[in-house]
Amino acid sequence: MKLLFANFCLFYLAISVVSHEIPVLIWSSHKLADVLPPLAGHTINEEVFRNDYLRKLVCKDCQKHTLVVFLQDKLSLDDITKYGNVFSDKSNGGAFPHIKEYMESLPSLTLSSVKGPADALKKLKDMFQGRVHHLKSGQSLKDVKLTGRNLIVYNLAVTNNEITAEQIAKNDAQISKTVEELKELGIPYTAMYTANEPSVVKSDWYHGNMGRHLLATADDKSNGTLVEVSGCMLYAQEIRLKPSKNSSDELLSNKPKTDGSKCNNATGGTLKLSWTKQGELNSVVIEIEFAVSKKGGLWKIGNMSLTAKGKINGTEVNADNMPLEASFVYAPLGASYHCYPRTQILAKGNATADSASLVFKGLQIQPAAKKGRFGPANDCVGFFTIPIFSGLIVALILIAILGYGIGMIANITTQDRFDDPKGKPLNVHVPEQDK
Repeated sequence: MKLLFANFCLFYLAISVVSHEIPVLIWSSHKLADVLPPLAGHTINEEVFRNDYLRKLVCKDCQKHTLVVFLQDKLSLDDITKYGNVFSDKSNGGAFPHIKEYMESLPSLTLSSVKGPADALKKLKDMFQGRVHHLKSGQSLKDVKLTGRNLIVYNLAVTNNEITAEQIAKNDAQISKTVEELKELGIPYTAMYTANEPSVVKSDWYHGNMGRHLLATADDKSNGTLVEVSGCMLYAQEIRLKPSKNSSDELLSNKPKTDGSKCNNATGGTLKLSWTKQGELNSVVIEIEFAVSKKGGLWKIGNMSLTAKGKINGTEVNADNMPLEASFVYAPLGASYHCYPRTQILAKGNATADSASLVFKGLQIQPAAKKGRFGPANDCVGFFTIPIFSGLIVALILIAILGYGIGMIANITTQDRFDDPKGKPLNVHVPEQDK
């Protein structure tokens, strides 16, 4: 289940504006109960979760089985996408390394949107046929007597007003410690990670339209570059520098300096990224100047330049304040530009094969972002893709054939005179042809 955390991005697009949904992660040391995963974007209500999931997870035929529920005070899908480093397929799970390991190595189930899982758990406790134990953060399973069938509700550390990566990592470590104790005791178990309430009720940028915002952190374990300077934001999984058209490129580090950046929410300003000594490169500077048009309701990259000194695999980089063509990067005000495929930004004007260029993978950028979050994404994949365009042509051809057929049927005429058996018969005179 290596793509587990990446799948959260797809679920997130469908349910990001719902107000009371909480994710539930389930894994088991043995064969998981026969439960069906929900459809993408489908929300499971409290009754369905209790009857179709919780009751099936409780092994009624097992003489010795433990269901342990790790209950956090707050948790939302935003927290998993933000701190799980979901945008990299090489991620170790970010702040969820142990949970990610269990979900991948053991039989598991992901419920991305559940209404009131804690309420369903309370009703399960009332009808549970076995021992119910309540543990607090820091307590060990050695503090309780586990015999027969058990239901353990483990209340994890409180996350206070705002969830942080450190708090998530601390709870992840506590979950790992408890699971290891279950293994040492030789007790078969089913584990569940969820929360009492969502940490985010509604996305801050939501104004009636669905969209996306990129949640990532530029920590040491991140495989991407995330920059935020006074509202100007840029994220890219990779930023590469190519010294020429046919040469190999150099991957720039994910921690550029932003000295010299001048951003503001009114005009957008300038975002300046700089790298010092890296391999054979002595320095790299990228300047991005945003142009904001309140009258047109759009923002775009007005000017972009590259300065690079040094070599890449022996090839000299020829770029001294070289202007780049990036006018195709634009979006409505309040929205971000996003492009997952590799985006190559070439030199402006008379570019040659020896001109340097930049290659971005998973680029997302926006000036005047609010509260450190990207607005809804204006994706680089347009509405009229080749399959859509081909379908429209076929549809137009079929409509033309249908219209022609209807026109031909409408022009069919019937005879206007008929033979009356009681009246004078109609005589049609046909001249005889000379033999």
